[in-house]
Amino acid sequence: MYHDGPADGVTEDIGRATVGYQIQITALQEAGDDYNTTLTYIATPTF
Repeated sequence: MYHDGPADGVTEDIGRATVGYQIQITALQEAGDDYNTTLTYIATPTF
């Protein structure tokens, strides 16, 4: 993630970051609908 200016808290998309992730499913994966995950992001500012 990267942003080179301050977020003003009013203007849409200023200071916003989009994060995506991808998973891979193989033939060895068991079938079912009981999978879930929790992602935790830790953002550390650099001044």
